[in-house]
Amino acid sequence: MPRIPRASLAVLAVPLLALTGCGSSGSKPAADASAPTTSPTVIDTGTADTPSQPTGSETTASSGASDTPTDASTACPDIAKATIPDGSWTGPITMDVDGKGGSAGFGSTKGTGTMSVVVAGGSVTSGSWSVHWHSQGHADTGQAAATITLTGTIGGTVTGPATKPVLPGTWRIKGTATITKPVHASSPVDDTGKDSETMAVSSTVCDHVSGTFLPSFNSKDAAATFTGTARWEGRRA
Repeated sequence: MPRIPRASLAVLAVPLLALTGCGSSGSKPAADASAPTTSPTVIDTGTADTPSQPTGSETTASSGASDTPTDASTACPDIAKATIPDGSWTGPITMDVDGKGGSAGFGSTKGTGTMSVVVAGGSVTSGSWSVHWHSQGHADTGQAAATITLTGTIGGTVTGPATKPVLPGTWRIKGTATITKPVHASSPVDDTGKDSETMAVSSTVCDHVSGTFLPSFNSKDAAATFTGTARWEGRRA
């Protein structure tokens, strides 16, 4: 079967200095000339003010937290190379399915499924995947015409290195070909086969990993070749 592509917040310190003070030098008036000379009196009405203490105070207002926020690159580092990190991962698969064959044209349809993978020591220790899809096509040669309605499934296991997991699987296509010309009749479609694809791990960030693979399957009964572009979005289980 041909292989077909598919601040840290710093402490904010705002010093508020409000230092105020007042001081006046005293003045000494002249002695009263009329005062007796036997008991001279000197009246000192001046004040030698001591500068007043500041009425304000130096205040430091802290409006920030002293803790340092978690550094995402430390808590959840990006993986330098595309690989599935050790652990258990699971998530959905979406697949665009396109069928072509002879004069039959099949509209592109969406396939959906799931994949679960367990990785230890850089290798896939276990895993499984499956995708289901529906498609309908119409063939008309002028001499004959038929409508073909199909249900497809494809799935299997996951093995190999975590950098390029291998997805061996079995596909099955079932359905009905309804002939509308020159006579009205129906014929079953029931094909099975095996396929093995390699998944390219496209990104790994924190607790999320994604990958793509390109399954293909040929149906003799439907006289068509089906290809799929599948994408997996895994989360740490």
